Amino acid sequence: MRLLYKYMAQPNLLLKEGYIRATQLSALNDPFEALYCKKNLNELSASFEYCATGKELLDYIEKNKNKVGIISMTEEKDNLLMWAHYANEHKGAVFGIHTEMSGDISMFENLFNLMINSTTCPTYKTKIFRGKCLPVIYRKQPRYRVDKFDFDYSNIEVEGADRLLFEIFQQKSDEWIYEKEHRITLRLEQADKVLINDIEKMNKNVQKEIKSLDCCSKKKENGKDVYTIYLNKIVDTVDREYYAESLAELAKNPDNLYLFKLDSSAICTVLLGHRTNIEDINLDSTYPRKTGYFEIWETKVDESFYTLQFEEISSKL
Repeated sequence: MRLLYKYMAQPNLLLKEGYIRATQLSALNDPFEALYCKKNLNELSASFEYCATGKELLDYIEKNKNKVGIISMTEEKDNLLMWAHYANEHKGAVFGIHTEMSGDISMFENLFNLMINSTTCPTYKTKIFRGKCLPVIYRKQPRYRVDKFDFDYSNIEVEGADRLLFEIFQQKSDEWIYEKEHRITLRLEQADKVLINDIEKMNKNVQKEIKSLDCCSKKKENGKDVYTIYLNKIVDTVDREYYAESLAELAKNPDNLYLFKLDSSAICTVLLGHRTNIEDINLDSTYPRKTGYFEIWETKVDESFYTLQFEEISSKL
């Protein structure tokens, strides 16, 4: 098993139902995300044993990069900058999550595999967007700028353009190296649950169909209608992918949420920030406790050094 950490401003979403957000490009905090050298990729594509032209590959990436989501993890649970930036100034929490389970068990409860909106050959044994957590590559230049021949593209014929769409999200400027980030890169069409703030921008007919689904509900938030759709409750996989594709088209709105359900056994611990109000969190009936193994820790400020201390409080609750 491999344990990594997830900093979260609002821990209740994961604690109550086991859902974690895959953040779309429009909501990521680095304007250089998914930046790549188009000229060099176009040149590199000439060496591919693949029927698409360089222009077709670039068009595919540009059309679909806003429909990719990132779940960011880290090796460190006590980074002061990340506690401030990603855990709501120490009012949030950090979760310990097993990103690699024993055997072939996934960290996700049931990750949806795309069949229609995928360039990967159906018979290829390894899916590109398969929920694998990989370390970020830190470089001085964007992808393909100086490293276009550093990677093996011998399987590009069966991986297709999704291979390129995936890997542009795996590289960042070395200014971010302190985060020691690992990423799970997914297509938003794979989401189990979505919260949509601007459903009126969808095709009217598809919008009407989605609103009529039993797994769709509406509530008012700040005077706006917010629709929650549980895609994982749609039994027919073709229907699910059809609706998911339309919902992913709305990802340019950073307020729309695309959520994935983790297996309860993957969530092994939570570290509550020293400013977190424990009374706001119902820790007795949390989703991770379904397995019977879930540690709860409280964070304290070390007054002798610029460090954090952790005290287990599981037995006190």
